[in-house]
Amino acid sequence: MERKPYIGITGLELQAQSNYLLTEAAGMRSYYLMAGVLGSNKSFAGIKTRYPNRYPEVYRIGGIFCESPLLLNLVHYHTDDQENLLGQLLAAMGCGFPYCNGLQLNMAWPEYAVLAQYKEKYPDSMLVLQCGRYALNQIGLWGDEFPKHAALLTLVERVRAYGDAIDYVLLDMSSGEQRLLQPAFVQFCLRILYEKSVYPMLGIAGGLTADTLVKVSPLFKEFPRVSIDAEGGLRKSRDDSFSMRKALKYLKAARTYMCA
Repeated sequence: MERKPYIGITGLELQAQSNYLLTEAAGMRSYYLMAGVLGSNKSFAGIKTRYPNRYPEVYRIGGIFCESPLLLNLVHYHTDDQENLLGQLLAAMGCGFPYCNGLQLNMAWPEYAVLAQYKEKYPDSMLVLQCGRYALNQIGLWGDEFPKHAALLTLVERVRAYGDAIDYVLLDMSSGEQRLLQPAFVQFCLRILYEKSVYPMLGIAGGLTADTLVKVSPLFKEFPRVSIDAEGGLRKSRDDSFSMRKALKYLKAARTYMCA
């Protein structure tokens, strides 16, 4: 599968939602529509999560994806227990059969050796490493406007160490909690990763909606191949279920700012 940037929508619950969004993405050539379905070690074990409406039963995940060359279908897998991580990742990929294209790793700095083993099993699978709030805090990055240069260099070295075991890196200080990213902070991170020629494609997330994209739109001019993802801002406030209305507005706004 070709590596190219994506416009991501995470938290899908039904295949009908994937199909409807795919119709709205018609004509996109330079970007994938990334369809994200959430899973975790807890939801796979039948344990209720913090956001129960966002995590479908494991047996339903594969049926949410649909097939299209426009789509990048990912299971966004979170675990707070990296013991037997390889087995967890293989199970997450397997549950997305037959149209799953890969995984987003919502965990702090998984071991390279595990990801390399996974790639041996699924060489065509795309892996997105989420550098979430906890992972970035571990290396001294707090989302402030002027991050320390030493911490930025640590980010470069941490990401570079994964080599070709990962395909994308997603900077996400919100972790699904709808906290708007700090454009200046993200700009510093992206600049140094580009300047140091870090291998994976790069993406950003954090509080993105149709209304907030304008605040980060200057980043798309400086980094025209950056990917984006949205989750928390695409939910209904009354029950935290997926909002097609918000998702469509976001997709249309993203195409306006990114695909022009």
